[in-house]
Amino acid sequence: MAQCDGGPPAIGLGAPDQGAVKAPLSHWAQGEEDLSNTTLMAAGDKVYAMSKSPSWIADPDFPPWFELLDLSQSKVVAAAAGRGYHLEGCSWIKLPHPPCFPWKLRPIDYTLLPVVIVMSYVVVDAYILVSFNQPWGTYAFDTNSIKWHKVDDKRLPFTGCAAPHGSVFLGLSKDNGSINAYRINVTTSDKNHDPCLSITVLPVKYMEHEVDAGSCFFSLEDGLFCSLSFSFDSSSVICSKNLDFFPTKAHVDLRTYQTENTSPLEAPDETLPAVKPEVTVCSQWEQAFKISCSSHGFSPFAFAVLSI
Repeated sequence: MAQCDGGPPAIGLGAPDQGAVKAPLSHWAQGEEDLSNTTLMAAGDKVYAMSKSPSWIADPDFPPWFELLDLSQSKVVAAAAGRGYHLEGCSWIKLPHPPCFPWKLRPIDYTLLPVVIVMSYVVVDAYILVSFNQPWGTYAFDTNSIKWHKVDDKRLPFTGCAAPHGSVFLGLSKDNGSINAYRINVTTSDKNHDPCLSITVLPVKYMEHEVDAGSCFFSLEDGLFCSLSFSFDSSSVICSKNLDFFPTKAHVDLRTYQTENTSPLEAPDETLPAVKPEVTVCSQWEQAFKISCSSHGFSPFAFAVLSI
């Protein structure tokens, strides 16, 4: 994980480079330093990791399926001989997995194991909302009480992670793949009742058309968000020692969008349609880049992981 000169060291949960901070490896990354099958979520100074596809028979996705890295008391320590940095005063802690996960399997159940995949998730205040490929609805993890609650019989209306964007969240619609905005609220009356989830879907439009930003997009500051798309030049490849072929040239298209102020969307739900029923993109920029790496080439798998 690289950083710009002059900035603070970046925290990485895998193998760091010269300017990264090495955090303790989670259960899934120990010995492999691979987090491609892990869902990472941050709430305050805590990082939560959940297996995207838990396993009942073997590592690296064997229990625990849900863990916490508390950074509140951690400190950055320089490694010997100036070889990067690492964190001290923190370690991964096992957390209860979602109660919908099949746990006590009978011997016959191992002949046809359940397939569980995290389909969508978002962090809203002190809650982590998660939906799966199974018809289990939506579950919320209360990071204060360390308890799970079922908050909806339906899945979250987006795929992947929804990113905060002003007073709303941006996510990919599970219906057509376009970007939508979501007003997500989790409320509770008292500690004896489950929280209540309310979601309002607002289309994101540019010149009256829906915005299709692809599967790899990021919410930025000041009302901006961007999307990345990748392609490779198949006419320029390099052969590795294992006789694998890797393209040496990649084309990257970067689109940046500016949205209008979303603060009016903080109005109560009953008055929202009268205020503004959609998020409007007021401007768009597009840039194209060509990246070359003649010594090693590019791994298409790495770009595929980035798009998840």
